[in-house]
Amino acid sequence: MQQHAAPDIGFDLWDEDGLVFDDEPELFVHLDAQPLVFTVRGIRYFGPRFKHLGVDIAAMQSKVDFMIAFNAWMAAERTLILEKVEREATATSAANAHQLLKAIIDGDLEAAENVVHRLEHRAMARLEVVRGPVRE
Repeated sequence: MQQHAAPDIGFDLWDEDGLVFDDEPELFVHLDAQPLVFTVRGIRYFGPRFKHLGVDIAAMQSKVDFMIAFNAWMAAERTLILEKVEREATATSAANAHQLLKAIIDGDLEAAENVVHRLEHRAMARLEVVRGPVRE
C-alpha cells in the first residue's frame, strides 16, 4: 500500500481543548464583548486553527465573525480528520483501528466486521499459555 505523509498543519488536531470549548466556550472567547476578547487559552487554541483557514484572529470583531470562522474550522477539521483516518487505514494491510473507523464512516458493515474479526484474531494469537506447577 502506498503511504502518504501527513501534512504539517502546525498544531495538534487532537487537542483535548476542542472538547472543553464545547462545554465552556467562555474559557476561550467572550462572545458578548465587542470587539471580541479572546483568553490566552483561546488565542493558543483558535489562533493556529483560524490561521490555517487564512483568518486573522486579531481582526475578529464580533460574534458573527467568530461563528463564521468557527463553522469554517469545523468543516476543515472534519476534512483533516477524514484524511488522517484514510491515510492511517491504508498505511498497512494489517488490521488497525483506523480501518475500522474508515469502514464505519463509509457505512460498510461487512468491512467493519472483517476488521473487528482480524483484530480479535490478532489479539487472541498473542495470548501465551503458561504452565502452572506440576502436581504429583
